[in-house]
Amino acid sequence: MSKKSMKTAQRRLAEIETALADGALYEPDRKGDLRELLERQGRHKKELDAAETEWLNVTQELELLKKNNDAEIVE
Repeated sequence: MSKKSMKTAQRRLAEIETALADGALYEPDRKGDLRELLERQGRHKKELDAAETEWLNVTQELELLKKNNDAEIVE
């Protein structure tokens, strides 16, 4: 997942959180809407967590490669 994907997931989560702040959503007749938003929120949180983990791993790998490259240049 790319940095762009992370930003998209963050934007979608923000939109869902804004929708969840609407008090009318918690009325009994809106139970289905609330459930759907909560499910979407969960999916996007998982996507974002996965993207952030991948980003962190790639960044750490890049730093390690750079460090190894710098060590080779010094030797």
